Amino acid sequence: MLCWFDEDAALLAALRHHRGAMDAADAWVQAQPRLSGYCSVCRAATAFVVDTGVRFGPDINLREGLQCPGCGLGNRNRLVYTAVCERAFPESARGLMLEATTVLYDRLAQALPWLEGSEFFGPGHAPGTRHAVRGRSVVHQSITELGYRDGSLDLVVHNDVLEHVADTDRALSECRRVLRPGGACVFTMPFFPLRATTLVRGRHAADGSLVHLEPPEYHGDGLRSEGIYTYYHFGLDLLGRVAAAGFRTVEVGIDFDVFRGHTANNYRYGDEAWMPPVVLRALA
Repeated sequence: MLCWFDEDAALLAALRHHRGAMDAADAWVQAQPRLSGYCSVCRAATAFVVDTGVRFGPDINLREGLQCPGCGLGNRNRLVYTAVCERAFPESARGLMLEATTVLYDRLAQALPWLEGSEFFGPGHAPGTRHAVRGRSVVHQSITELGYRDGSLDLVVHNDVLEHVADTDRALSECRRVLRPGGACVFTMPFFPLRATTLVRGRHAADGSLVHLEPPEYHGDGLRSEGIYTYYHFGLDLLGRVAAAGFRTVEVGIDFDVFRGHTANNYRYGDEAWMPPVVLRALA
C-alpha cells in the first residue's frame, strides 16, 4: 500500500529510519532467481522475474526488475499503475499518458478506457499529429507543449520522462496548465531523495549545442534504438519546483513491499544514486 508524504522532513525521517532494512531486503531479493509474491495488477499470486538485465555493475537494478510474467510489468511500472488506479475519477474523466506503445499504457487503458496515450516524435511535430508505429496510429505530444486546452484533463501520467527534458519547469507548468482543479499529475523519474539538490548532467548552450557536465547517460527508449539523453538526476529540491509550477499539493508515495514486488533500486553504496520505490503525485 502506498504511503504518501507531503512534508520533506517526514519523508527523510522515514527513509533514513528504514534504509538499513531496505538495503538488506534488496540484497536478499537480488539472490533469488524468482520471487514468489502477489501482483497487484493481475490480482493474483505470481513468481516475479528478479533480473531483467538492467544493472549497476554486478548488481541488479531492482527498480527495473521484478517483472510479473502475467501482466508483463516490472517494479516501477506496477507502482505507477497502483498510484493511478487508487484514485477515484468522475464518470466524465479525461486523461493523458505520455506513452502509448508500452505494456503499461495498455494495462492502464484497460482499467481507465478514457485514458489517451501519446508519444514524443521529436521537435517540429505539431501536437495532436498522428504517426505510424508498428502498425498503430499514435498521437504526438510534447510535455513542454501539450495540445490540450487549459483545465481540460483530470489526469496526466508520465513515467521516467522528466529527466530527458531540458526545460523541467516548462514541462511541469504545462502539466499543471491542462489539469482541472482537483486533477492529478502522477509521475516518476530518477528521484534521489537523499540528495538535497538535483545533479545537472547536461545543458544546452546559447547556440543550442549540448554541453556535457557529466559523462553522457542514455536510457532505453522504445522508439529510439540509440536511447534518449538524460539531463538530470533529481534531488529533493525537485518537490519545490513542482510546487512552484502551481500545484496546490505535492506528495511522494512510497511502497516498499517485497511480497508485492516493490523494493528500492538495490544501490547500496551511498546516497547519491539510491532510489526507494517512489512515485510522485501533484494535485491541481
